[in-house]
Amino acid sequence: MHGNKTISFVLVIFAFLILQVVISNSIAVWGIKPDFFLIALVFFSLEKNLRFGLLLGLILGLLKDIFSGGILGLNAFAFGLCGLIAGRYAKFIYKEGIFSQFIIVFCSSIFVGLLYYLLSIFTELPVSKDLFKVIILPVSAYTGVVALPIFWLLRRLFYREK
Repeated sequence: MHGNKTISFVLVIFAFLILQVVISNSIAVWGIKPDFFLIALVFFSLEKNLRFGLLLGLILGLLKDIFSGGILGLNAFAFGLCGLIAGRYAKFIYKEGIFSQFIIVFCSSIFVGLLYYLLSIFTELPVSKDLFKVIILPVSAYTGVVALPIFWLLRRLFYREK
């Protein structure tokens, strides 16, 4: 990314920060909030490469750790690994269809949620045994649905057909 695209990218990441920290609380359904940082991570990792995905995952995960008040580094690790995997396999994934976009974000959210859960166990954080069906699955589904219009908008903003 050069010049204007870099400035646009930084502004979009700042917008995702606002969405995650401020807006997600007001659109929560039964306490379940979409993960806007994950949406940004998956989109840009699929469009770029594994290094970009890893770096963006570490940054967004660290931001999520800072603003969530959890143990610093858990989300950074989970998001970094997710970005690395998404960037690595992006060329093998059909990412233009809405169904595939939903599935990619849904599966990425489950992956991050389960990884965070496993890391929480090793750090002896209190975690619910029903975490998967009560939190991870609903958050993943909601995030997948919310990702669809955001992917469309980001694709128009950054990757217009010439």
